Amino acid sequence: HGSFGLKIGPNYFLFQQGIYLKTPRDFQGIFYHRLTSRFNVYRNLYASFSLKTHFAVADYFEFGIGLKL
Repeated sequence: HGSFGLKIGPNYFLFQQGIYLKTPRDFQGIFYHRLTSRFNVYRNLYASFSLKTHFAVADYFEFGIGLKL
């Protein structure tokens, strides 16, 4: 995958585009896109929300909490 990150104040936006090297035959295609928003909650603690799509078809919503050391 390739990605591009954009930092605006305390927020960080990540745009990714990638391909699957091996997929099942009934899959929607080999290309995927992921849009991620990450923001600081408290000092070294952050939260992130992502949306993984296949050509404008939203497939997965992801969320997470992270800690920067």
